[in-house]
Amino acid sequence: YIHFDTTGSAAPDLTDSDANGIPDYVDEVGMIADSAHYVLVGQMGYSEEPFDGEGGYDIYIMSYGVGVYGYNYKDIGNTSYLQIDNNYVGFNSKFDLDPLEIMRITVGHEYFHGIQWGYEENLGGNAYFYEMTSMWFEDVLIPDGNDYLDGWADDLLDDPTAAFNNTGKGYELALFGHYLSSYVDEKGIDNPQQSTIMREIWERYKVFSSNAFSAVQYVLSTDYEKPFIDVWIDFISRNLYNGIYENMD
Repeated sequence: YIHFDTTGSAAPDLTDSDANGIPDYVDEVGMIADSAHYVLVGQMGYSEEPFDGEGGYDIYIMSYGVGVYGYNYKDIGNTSYLQIDNNYVGFNSKFDLDPLEIMRITVGHEYFHGIQWGYEENLGGNAYFYEMTSMWFEDVLIPDGNDYLDGWADDLLDDPTAAFNNTGKGYELALFGHYLSSYVDEKGIDNPQQSTIMREIWERYKVFSSNAFSAVQYVLSTDYEKPFIDVWIDFISRNLYNGIYENMD
């Protein structure tokens, strides 16, 4: 369900070029929400977001200042809803993303949070893992979005000796997510939507919920026969020496 005003400052552009009775912007929100559900649940095998008893997942169109992407809010139990901006005008993007593209990556990012609550809602010291995986999913859903590289990775790249679970708020670790899903997990080399490693980590985290880092370590060592420290050092080294050598080997 997409909730929006038709008057006032929070109303989206009400242009309805296809005359279907729904503003074009709202149509676009619905299409990308549908796509996010299809990719996460239909293609990648994640469980659906927790059911709120009413049917449909609630997305509210609001009016936010420049630079505010949107929010996922926990509701009763482990259900949730989204709030997104009504136009995304004025955002700076080194990849020249237009307002609709920024809306799309926001809906994908925040909707994945809604699915994550169904697996585990133990933020605490694990909040970075929720942001890492949602930021990673943005580019799985929209491969030419690249928002995860638009300054978000700087905290990691500027401090390569920081511990995995203490590199920042987690957004910067999306780069590591892509390394896992497109390199460590060979099923995702050609298409990260075919990768299962991130879902496997979430499933492990759901069962043993105290520490997301432990879930990462377990899946790497058990399912992929790779000690975490070997994977992390290789990932950091590839970033550090990127561009210096023609062959990373």
